[in-house]
Amino acid sequence: MFSTPATGLVQDPVTKEILGVKAQTGVTFASPPSYSYTGGTEVYVKAAKGVIMACGGYENNPEMSLNFLPGAKSNFVTPMGSPYNTGDGIGIVTSAGAKLWHMNSGEVYELAIKPASQQMGSAVMVTEVNSSPLSLQMILVNRYGQRFMNEALYWTHTKKSLAVDYFKDDVPPTDPDDYCDYPNIPFWMIVDDARVKAGVLGIPSYGQQGYSPMVGWLGTHNIYQWSSDNSAEIAKGWVVKADTIQALGSLLNTTDFFGRPVSMDAAALATTVTNYNNYCAAGNDPDFGRNPKTMTPIQTPPYYAMEICMAMLNTNGGPVRNQYAQTTDVSGNVIPRLYSAGEFGSIYGFLYQGAGNLPEAYGMGRVAGTHASAETPWS
Repeated sequence: MFSTPATGLVQDPVTKEILGVKAQTGVTFASPPSYSYTGGTEVYVKAAKGVIMACGGYENNPEMSLNFLPGAKSNFVTPMGSPYNTGDGIGIVTSAGAKLWHMNSGEVYELAIKPASQQMGSAVMVTEVNSSPLSLQMILVNRYGQRFMNEALYWTHTKKSLAVDYFKDDVPPTDPDDYCDYPNIPFWMIVDDARVKAGVLGIPSYGQQGYSPMVGWLGTHNIYQWSSDNSAEIAKGWVVKADTIQALGSLLNTTDFFGRPVSMDAAALATTVTNYNNYCAAGNDPDFGRNPKTMTPIQTPPYYAMEICMAMLNTNGGPVRNQYAQTTDVSGNVIPRLYSAGEFGSIYGFLYQGAGNLPEAYGMGRVAGTHASAETPWS
C-alpha cells in the first residue's frame, strides 16, 4: 500500500502485543517544497505475525533536530535525503512503550547552497568539495568577512567540519565581553568570474556531464537541473553578484543562528580576499595551512557569493532493538511482534562507520524478516 502513511500501532493493552497498524489512505500530497499530506481515510491493517518498522530518520523534523542533534548543525543544515523522513515512526513506537537510543547521531555529508535548498525543500549541493574537476576554487567566510577553516578538507563523514559549529562564550568579568554566539554561522562561499565561467556551481541533478552524480533527493528524482552557465541561479538570487569584493560584501544580508538579522563586514571581506590572493602567490597559507595545490586566487571580476549550509545525510536514532531486531521497552523487555530495521534505531551512536547504514539495513532487515515470519499468527 504505497502513499499510505502509518500513523500508529494497534497494541493489545494487556499483553502489549502489536496486532496491526493504523494508517491513512487516499491522502493528497502537497507539491515541493512542503512535502506534506492532507485528507485521506483512516484504515486499520492487521498484522497476523508482526510489524517491522523501517521508517528512516528524522532529519526533516526541525523540532527533533533542534532537540537531539548537538551543536549548530541542528538548526543550520538542509537534509539531502527523503523530505518525508520526518520522524513519524519515533512517535509511533514511543506510544507503544519503546525505548530510544542514538538520538544524537546524525551524519553531515557536504556543503549545500542555503537559499536554493530552502526553496527546493532538499539539499542543492555545491560543486566544490564534491570531487569535481573545479573543486576548491573558492574560500569560505563568516559574517565578519573572515576565513575560519581550511576549506580543502574531506567533508564527507568527518567531524573536521565542526569549525562551522564553533560556539564563542564570553562571560564577564573573566572575559572581556558579555557575548555568546556561533560566529561562523552564517557563512558564504566566495568565487570569481573565472570560476563561474569554468562550470556549474551546483550539482543537484543526477549524472550532470563532467561531475560526480548527486545521490540526494533532488538528484535521483531529477527535480532540478542547474543551468550550464549559472545564469538562472544568479537571476534567482541563489548566487549574488557584484563588480568588486567590497560591493559584494555589502549585498550579503541574512540571519544568524538565533534568527537575528546580520550583515557581512564588507571591508574585512575585501582584506581577507587580498590576503588570500597573496597566500596563493606565495604558495603558503599561514592562517589554516591549506595545501597550496588547492589554492587559486580570487581576482577576476565580477565576484560571486553563495550562502552555504551543511547537508545532512541521515540520522540514526530510533527504538532500541536486540540481536533479533525485536524492539524493546524502557525496561529492556521485548515488545511482542514489533521489529525495527535500518537507520530507524541504528546501532550507530556518536561515531558512524562510513557506508555502514546500507549493510545494516540489509542485515537487520533480513534478521527482522526471518524472526517475524516465524511468529505464531494470532487469531
